[in-house]
Amino acid sequence: MKDSATIVVVGDESVGKTSIIEVLITEKFQENVQPVLPVVVVPKNVTPERVNVSIVDTPGDPRQVAKVDDDLKSADVIVLVYDVNNELSTKRVSSHWLPKFRAATLNVPIILVGNKIDTRGGIADPTAAAKMEEFIKPIMDDFREVDVCIECSAKTVSNISEVFYFAQKAVLYPTGPVYDVDKHCLKQDARTALRRIFKLCDKDGDSGLSDKELNDFQYYCFNVHLQKDEMEGVKKVVRESCPQTGINPDGSLSEEGFIFLHTLFVQKGRLETTWIVLRKFGYDDNMRLHVNKSQIPSCNEDQTIEISDDGIAFLGNLFAAADSDADGMLSASELRKLFADCPDGPFHVGKRVLGDRLTRRSDEPGKDAHMTLEAFMCRWAMYVMDSVPDALLTLRYLGYPDDKAPLKATKGKRKDRYNRTVSKQVISVAVLGRDGDLKTDIVRGHVGLPPVGVDASSAMSAADVTYSERDRNDVPSETVKTVVLNQIPEESMSSLFATRSKLEAIDVMCIVFNADDEESFEKARLIWQALEARKPTIKIPFVLVACVTQDILANGSPALEAADKLCAERDFPTATRVLIEDAEFGSLYSDFLGVALHPEVICQDYYDGVSASGSALVTAAKWTAIAVASGTLIYGAKRVYDYYTTKPSS
Repeated sequence: MKDSATIVVVGDESVGKTSIIEVLITEKFQENVQPVLPVVVVPKNVTPERVNVSIVDTPGDPRQVAKVDDDLKSADVIVLVYDVNNELSTKRVSSHWLPKFRAATLNVPIILVGNKIDTRGGIADPTAAAKMEEFIKPIMDDFREVDVCIECSAKTVSNISEVFYFAQKAVLYPTGPVYDVDKHCLKQDARTALRRIFKLCDKDGDSGLSDKELNDFQYYCFNVHLQKDEMEGVKKVVRESCPQTGINPDGSLSEEGFIFLHTLFVQKGRLETTWIVLRKFGYDDNMRLHVNKSQIPSCNEDQTIEISDDGIAFLGNLFAAADSDADGMLSASELRKLFADCPDGPFHVGKRVLGDRLTRRSDEPGKDAHMTLEAFMCRWAMYVMDSVPDALLTLRYLGYPDDKAPLKATKGKRKDRYNRTVSKQVISVAVLGRDGDLKTDIVRGHVGLPPVGVDASSAMSAADVTYSERDRNDVPSETVKTVVLNQIPEESMSSLFATRSKLEAIDVMCIVFNADDEESFEKARLIWQALEARKPTIKIPFVLVACVTQDILANGSPALEAADKLCAERDFPTATRVLIEDAEFGSLYSDFLGVALHPEVICQDYYDGVSASGSALVTAAKWTAIAVASGTLIYGAKRVYDYYTTKPSS
């Protein structure tokens, strides 16, 4: 709701617009008033809706048209005054003033006020209503921007306060966003908002508001309960107007009945009732919700944001409720229905142009485009990485409660290094290299999609990955985390390395090169050097990936030899060979998680400068070191094995 409103009063000379303002202030009529009053400011403590109201009088002199035009630009509502007993004045309403407002694209409500009704019998005139309707009807048909028509008399102080009541009401409770006056129905955005409100109030999800749910809604919005006879009266109105769909067989109010009631409120002039409901549930004048900024976790540079446990539970319940056929997947139609109350559709991110966002497809015949629960959660992980505010706003549209936090800040990398652990659930892998070196196919391969042989400008994929290892007692264990691969365009790499916060958000770098092209490897080497240059402040492990063919795998290549030499000199694991044309990536994707969990495999100095204090912490650190060393040995041996194998396993 606006906290201020500017009412601009316009009209021809001698129609009495200045007298109307004067009477509103003094409650007395004076024959002689100044030509134009200064701006009148009504403080919010004396207005019913607690808003500051400015009333702007404008000159009626045609020679001051520029001044009128300037004043109109500031209007939240226009009060157009005419003389009911002056034929020229009445004609100029539709021949001059209303076309003028339309030509200036003044998208504000207009209150049409006929003054001087005392000259034709006053408000008690039995023919007044008929005369007004005869004049007003063609105007209302041609100029839908006219919100209210009212007649008054400044001389007899009749209907003056009503003029400004309707003017203020037109600003605070606008008709335009809610009601289509041409079609005599609620606009689609308003219906969507009310449908969402209905779903939120339908606590048991049975598609009806029980008496208790309806009373809870009434109390939440208006701080008063409905009496039993009032409840029955409401249902009677709905039942008579919507006999088939308004009331459910169990006596509860249906969604259609709920929306009908609000249509009725608008048509009966009780627009404020619907607006109170909309605003109580967070909607603005454009039928949009906004992000509750207090729910965006604050982060240091070495922290990222993930979905909280409460958020994961909420999304899991949403998925189950949307899966109408209980096949464990969401079809395209089920997904659209789930996001039906979100005005911009599923996973919308502002005006930014994003690349593909890929998840694993279902392997069930005929349902490859369906989204499994794992894919749904992975898609949300990418959504949060793309835009925290948009993800949070979408959660709000989906009905996430305001009293719980859907997102959380992860522990900082420095704290994780101190504890020698990786506490975050979502692992971010940046895929870098020369554009055209099949980075996109590595991103696609992560979710089992076939290669396309060409790089897109950007792409992202996410999937749950399992990493297996053994502890110090040779007991096997598994770690499952969501691994997100984000292809970085070559043109964005300099910005990436120059921005600490962007680098801190990356857990592993995948540096890709074409093993058949020495220039491609040189680009990969420069990327590695840029990464090394950020030490010791930022330490990010990496995996070097060589895109090979069967011939190169068997016979080698100068680029591959140069890569192996660099790895040997630096004591890195050798480059992982991948056969992209055959979609054979070996254990590449679990290796990403392995490197994230054991960064010291690549960054031997990863834990340098980190020391524990206290005997318990020292003991824990020792056991962790043993486990890490075991994992390193296994991982290193596996790398050697991969290097000397002629073909990586699928």
